Amino acid sequence: MPRRREWVPLALVATLALVAGACSGGTTTNASSKSNSRPGSAASPASPGAATPAGADNGSTPGATDAGAAGSAATPNGSPASASASGSNGPSAPGSASAAGSAGKNGAAGSARTASAAAHGPSGTNGAAAATPGAPAVGAPATPGAPGGQKANYASDVGVTADTIRLGTINMTSATRSLGPAIAGVQEQNLDAAVKYINRTGGINGRHLQLVTCDDGGDVARGRACYEKLKKDVFALIPSISWLTDVIHDRLEKDKVPWLSWGWFKSEYEDPWMFPCHANGMREAAAAADWTAKFIKPASVGIMYLNVTEDIAAKDVATKQLQKYGIKVVTTVAQEWDSPDESQHVLAMRASNPDFVMSFSWPAPVAKFMHDAETQHWAPKLGYIANHLTGDPGYGPIFGDYIKDKTYTITSWGVPTAPDPNNPEGDTAEQKLMEQELLRTNGRDYQGFKWRYAGMHHITQSGWVCTRILAKAAAEMGPDVTRDGLKRILEARSWDSGLGVTLYWPPTSHNDNPYSYNREFIYKWITASDGGWDLKRILPDPVFDCRAPNIPAGAHTDC
Repeated sequence: MPRRREWVPLALVATLALVAGACSGGTTTNASSKSNSRPGSAASPASPGAATPAGADNGSTPGATDAGAAGSAATPNGSPASASASGSNGPSAPGSASAAGSAGKNGAAGSARTASAAAHGPSGTNGAAAATPGAPAVGAPATPGAPGGQKANYASDVGVTADTIRLGTINMTSATRSLGPAIAGVQEQNLDAAVKYINRTGGINGRHLQLVTCDDGGDVARGRACYEKLKKDVFALIPSISWLTDVIHDRLEKDKVPWLSWGWFKSEYEDPWMFPCHANGMREAAAAADWTAKFIKPASVGIMYLNVTEDIAAKDVATKQLQKYGIKVVTTVAQEWDSPDESQHVLAMRASNPDFVMSFSWPAPVAKFMHDAETQHWAPKLGYIANHLTGDPGYGPIFGDYIKDKTYTITSWGVPTAPDPNNPEGDTAEQKLMEQELLRTNGRDYQGFKWRYAGMHHITQSGWVCTRILAKAAAEMGPDVTRDGLKRILEARSWDSGLGVTLYWPPTSHNDNPYSYNREFIYKWITASDGGWDLKRILPDPVFDCRAPNIPAGAHTDC
């Protein structure tokens, strides 16, 4: 839908509030059918105050009870308030210079919320392949009364009952200084949409899904508290926007909790209980650097990166890749995810004046950098390429007009654009279904943003894809839905995302080939016909390993 110009001031006001906000207190989300409680304040989602299954997609929110905070009240429009850790003001990411004391600084856990989707419909496999039995619970007898003498559903594992499978997600939703509401809040909304769609179209063999969310505010200590609660309440975790995914590996294998994760960290690929649903930063940096060298052809490059382990490594990988082509990296700047000001980094870039700037960072400091660069009337002559830029042009006001016609973004998924024969991955049937369901559940407006296509970015796409895959895998287990069985089925074969990528989690190691995101996609931010923001597919596609066997036939790549 075309953008009306009168929407832009509202979106810009909201953007400035998100980018410049000085506190990381509670915020609101628009996802329906949720209630609010803190991790540890209740034994399980079924405890008093937790949500119960809603009767319809747009059902009213159950009364919110916060056992850990007196005076907590539901926010307008039926959305629950996201609790923040007591005394927390801008938590640090793991691996950053300021991260060392984060565990002790924030003892309070993030708020946990349960989101139950629409009542489940008739049983069905939701398009699953032929049944592959999982590992049933030891000693679980067949339950009388199942149709046709078949074994009835039962409480086969943690988070599973005869009629429900609970899924969990941990997100930095209340981290307002770092665009938590705009990035992680939308993630929760879109997972809610995926759950509602699965339930509305038949559920999983007579079971419906229930989504349980927990807000860690971007703090690892709170994230661990969320995990400790959810591991006893949910069957599996689905893509979450949380630094926790780089440091929780000591617990996952012990607890045997499957986590279909956001995939940012290389360590997620090395964890046998994590199933990454997005490219990791190092491999994406290598592909982006190779593409830059071949097609932008700068003589010099500046790099800005987030001060976490993965993006420090991404900076190093990109530097080595560029050096192969004789391209010099003239300056690098380390960003903090909650940085209040980037003007000094703009000055550093101006001093070295690179032809092109590569970014392996987070949307909040990148947006601040671009606003400060515009204020200083500076831009690299060949522009920018950045990861983690949001995928719907509705996010354009975060970065401002400065981003238009000079900034490329690399992403793991095809994204919707204006009609474009070069962008078939952005116009697939699954892509259209996802857009339709996101709009159906969440609408076009969110905290001042007006979506052109649907409120999405690369991780929300990962969330949609992997929630759908999990549902199909669970359907293959029939009544015997178990964590071990899910792991075996996910590793047993490839999974078509419907968005231009086939996913693989090899049983030997999820880090082995074939690497799912070997080919990625490049888009450029452009000025839309109505003066707003849009994206344009840029060919050829970047590739991490040109020798790998999983480059789609007919793909136009840089190999």
